[in-house]
Amino acid sequence: MKNISIKDVLDLIQNNHSQLGSFGEFVYSEYLKSLGFQIDVARILQRDFEVHYDGKKIGIDVKTTKTHKTKFSGKRFSKEIIYDLVQVRNNLVKIFPDTNSPLSKDKEILIGNIDQLVSKWVLNKKDKSIQGPQNTHQINRRNLKNEILKIFPKIKTRVIFRGMVSQTRWKSRPDNLPGKESTIKRFELTIFVQMVTLDNSEEIKNIFVIPHSILSEIRMAMPDTRQKNKNITQVIDLELFSQDFPHLLLKDIQSLQRNRKVFEI
Repeated sequence: MKNISIKDVLDLIQNNHSQLGSFGEFVYSEYLKSLGFQIDVARILQRDFEVHYDGKKIGIDVKTTKTHKTKFSGKRFSKEIIYDLVQVRNNLVKIFPDTNSPLSKDKEILIGNIDQLVSKWVLNKKDKSIQGPQNTHQINRRNLKNEILKIFPKIKTRVIFRGMVSQTRWKSRPDNLPGKESTIKRFELTIFVQMVTLDNSEEIKNIFVIPHSILSEIRMAMPDTRQKNKNITQVIDLELFSQDFPHLLLKDIQSLQRNRKVFEI
């Protein structure tokens, strides 16, 4: 990894939107840390980070672009969220702060040449240790997962969470429903939990109960182009699933607990 070709990394960033975003988030967080800000990874409530600023925590959604844009022009899902833009263009990396951003005293911030930053990013991806939940929202999901797993102590159960962003901004159906063949064989039951954002908290919106014994009965959808490139051959259409198996769509953990015997297929 230390001797990775800069060209290879640049190609990765240019051709993979997810990696471009990951690079932008790394550059952004490292810059804020260099200024002395305390910045926490969020990855939830449509925020990438929570920054301690002016006596409170501010939600930041970092947008990374290869275009000439100097301001995020997409849909804003909350007035409380700041949308700072990282521009990766012409071998330079710049930050264009949003209104009310902790960085808003500067209209444009030159971070440096991309070839000075990619090696740090690659080393960071290699060396960072596996971390547990870092904020109350992630801890809440972990606790919910433990509650669900306790309901099915004798069943190999997989619990998947998706936040509001998957319902408002993602066009794709979830990649991991039903998932890889090896995953399907390893578990007997998948619990797919959709969360909804309410102010600064998350609550359960839907719980899809998917026994693997009925996968052959579930109407699947064709994957989109991105999913095909990941060798995904089929995905669950949750709308059709709700129509075909209404008893497997619940609204809270209490309902899951009351009906657990039904799902022990």
